[in-house]
Amino acid sequence: MLELVMNLVRWPFRLVRNNAAETISEIRDDSVNKDRVYTIMNIVSLLPLITAVVVFVVAMISFTVNSGFAIQIDMVKKDFFGSLSDIWTSGTSGYFYNMWLCLAVGISYLVICSAAVIDAYRGLDGKGKVFLTVILVLFNTVFGTFYFVAENDTKVFNFMQDLFGLGRDTCTGIMIGLFIATIVLAVVCTWFLAAYRPLLSGLINTLFYYLAAPLCCVLVQNIIGVVIAVILFGLCFFFGSAVTGIGEGSSAPSAGTPSVSKSSAKKQQRIKTLEKKIEGRNKAVRGHNRGEIAYFGVDAKACASANNNDMAEINRLKAEM
Repeated sequence: MLELVMNLVRWPFRLVRNNAAETISEIRDDSVNKDRVYTIMNIVSLLPLITAVVVFVVAMISFTVNSGFAIQIDMVKKDFFGSLSDIWTSGTSGYFYNMWLCLAVGISYLVICSAAVIDAYRGLDGKGKVFLTVILVLFNTVFGTFYFVAENDTKVFNFMQDLFGLGRDTCTGIMIGLFIATIVLAVVCTWFLAAYRPLLSGLINTLFYYLAAPLCCVLVQNIIGVVIAVILFGLCFFFGSAVTGIGEGSSAPSAGTPSVSKSSAKKQQRIKTLEKKIEGRNKAVRGHNRGEIAYFGVDAKACASANNNDMAEINRLKAEM
């Protein structure tokens, strides 16, 4: 079972590695790449992968500089059981969803798709060209409609309710239907254009950028804290069981031991943790405003919102003390 899980975890990275190796081999092989545009598209298909690696390195450096690992370790050391609910963090994985980076990755894949369509039209007969044209028009229409509805769901709901009397559930069902239709048409278009290898190479690398790379970043940035927590939990369980066994039959502690101080200590530790997080975000925003490369993907608005939430919790905890 463990081997199956490990194979599933390694599969996307093995797929990306083999795909990159094959793409580079085609770029270097002059006998295969006689078409200069084909070679250029192969190079473009590697851009999302290269971008993902660069962003991953910057995200890890920024997380380390912001004392991300130190905060996790400190949380576990000072309040082990309390830290279990707070130790998990999204870290700096949001760097991958920077608007300009996502736009660049999307444009690069759109360029490859355009080259694939042109290449397909060259080799198709009349019926094939008509079929491809219909599929592309349908895909762009359905996807555009879905995107518009998703971005303006409240306005669309009010419009559909006033014009046709449709309820919220019906509008949600329509949006889900548009999403499914978009996925189906995207699969059909990809299958129809799959003979153009840079298209598949770019698709694999683009999905890696949007899905696998951010997930890997989150796991790596949480692994140290989680591992330490598991180790400490095991030690506490082992030594706690040993102490319990030795102390059996001995007199129980006095029933009048207060628990208020323990609860207050936990709240104070939680306040310190939240204050460290706020301080780290403020430091990141200052670095971003100064143009430091380690903070290039920092979202000031998201940091301000998170700080407001943490400050509200700090005020609540102080009021309870």
